[in-house]
Amino acid sequence: MKKLILATMLCLGLAGVTVAQPAFESTDLGTPAMAGSAVVNPDGSVTVTGGGTDIWGENDQGHFAYVEVSGDLDVYTRVTGVSGGDNGWRKFGVMIRNELASNSSHAFNACTTANGIAWQGRKADGANGNYSGQEADNNWPYGRDATWVRMVRKGNQVTAYWSVDGINWTTPAGDASNPDDGDPIANPQQFTLEDPVYVGLAVTAHDDDGTEDELTAATFDNFGIILDGELPEWGAVNWDPSPMDADVPVGVITLDWDTIVPEGSTIRDYSVFRHGSQPSGSVFPGHRDG
Repeated sequence: MKKLILATMLCLGLAGVTVAQPAFESTDLGTPAMAGSAVVNPDGSVTVTGGGTDIWGENDQGHFAYVEVSGDLDVYTRVTGVSGGDNGWRKFGVMIRNELASNSSHAFNACTTANGIAWQGRKADGANGNYSGQEADNNWPYGRDATWVRMVRKGNQVTAYWSVDGINWTTPAGDASNPDDGDPIANPQQFTLEDPVYVGLAVTAHDDDGTEDELTAATFDNFGIILDGELPEWGAVNWDPSPMDADVPVGVITLDWDTIVPEGSTIRDYSVFRHGSQPSGSVFPGHRDG
């Protein structure tokens, strides 16, 4: 049983919890000269370190931390830091991938260090990678401490978003007139995605200067996946008082709940919302650390 003390709680109309940290697997994409890695830090954040020449073109090189899932989904994370490498096209963000092969179709919504937030992907296995252009004036660290990136999959259609706060989301526009790419990515875009797909965090150093001796490390927190519009089978149940109780007294109260955690996963922290503060619909990423 977990307990949380809340001060000046006016009414408990809706309560939400953070999504459990999935049990990641990770792999290098392609054959980068420098092997990458992925670790879950003591505070629950995830650091993915990747080398490679790029995630782009007909084959990818980098590192990918992932879980296998099926069906419609909403994946999101907050990027809190990056180090290593010197290319302005270093990329770090959320990825949905059809296969783990280097030429697999995929959708990739990534921050870069000098080229904005890049919405890109490979529409079919073996095809050339394409992108939609980037959000101007959004080069890491964008004048702030962290940036959110997100993708929503419905069937084979994927829509990309980014945010400064995890509540208000911007949709990067697909650039059909991009002169550097004859077949650019729209937003939303159809990709070849056959269940189960691989969903997670990808990093490439974009080390294409001929040395291939660089690694880029990106740190992510608040990573989560919502499947088919519902929370996964983890979180909190049996709330006392109930989220539907209307007579919760004003003042300091104690909340009790039971935890659901699938084998191999860990819930590191919770977030609880007062009535009206939790975004509706699919915008679950608008939580705060608890």
